[in-house]
Amino acid sequence: MILVLLYFLLHRLPLLMVIVNHYMDHLHTLNYN
Repeated sequence: MILVLLYFLLHRLPLLMVIVNHYMDHLHTLNYN
């Protein structure tokens, strides 16, 4: 169910992928620190 929602969101808002990517980068930085 969640996968379908994510798939729909990614198709509707490709920008969401960029936001998630940026957020993951931030999490990686926090982990390194």
